Amino acid sequence: MLGNRCDVDFPDVLEFLAKDKNTKVVAVYVEGLENGRAFFDALKKLNEAGKIAVVLKAGRSEVADKASLSHTGSLAGNYKIFTSAVKQAKGIVVESPTELIDVAVLAEKFGRIRSVAVATIQAGLGIVFADVLESNGGRLSRLSEETLQELRKILPPITHRDNPVDVSFSGLDTLKLKKILELLKKDKNVSAVVFCYAVVPPSWVIPEEIIKELFHDEIVVYLTSSPP
Repeated sequence: MLGNRCDVDFPDVLEFLAKDKNTKVVAVYVEGLENGRAFFDALKKLNEAGKIAVVLKAGRSEVADKASLSHTGSLAGNYKIFTSAVKQAKGIVVESPTELIDVAVLAEKFGRIRSVAVATIQAGLGIVFADVLESNGGRLSRLSEETLQELRKILPPITHRDNPVDVSFSGLDTLKLKKILELLKKDKNVSAVVFCYAVVPPSWVIPEEIIKELFHDEIVVYLTSSPP
């Protein structure tokens, strides 16, 4: 914890951690900066060293900015400029203390997620998720031609058979659903899979069991409105 940073500042610590062989991920809480350029240069050094910086910026509103001044003696500054600069330095911006810890833990375990494959039982949700993903600096995986060919064999032309994948009524068929998720899992261009079953699954389809069977060390996010 740096506190008011009277003698040691963010760049000093970040540059030290960039050289530390035992450090994979750095979770950073920032209220204000006196030397923004040095901070962002240090973030770049972290990235160049193969480490991940997860950054939470406080003092985003005018009221919070004034509170930050009284707390650490520094103004928080323009939030949009700050986040843009952090993203340019390949840092990950989060919005809450919970996200800061969760993302740091995931990054330590899985590293930097390059791209995501999305499968939903309703096409609209896939589009919404794609918007959220890309607006936060993520990107959809470009599925391999082999994967696309196999998806075309399983899914009817009326569905979207690319990423995000519209599983549609095939999500009611256990074997087809399993095959679709398996294709996404095995695609070399996919770092993580997100599957959204936005309705209560029928009794003969149990997505949780399919996911447990297919995914072990891989990253998968399962979203459902179904009660536990």
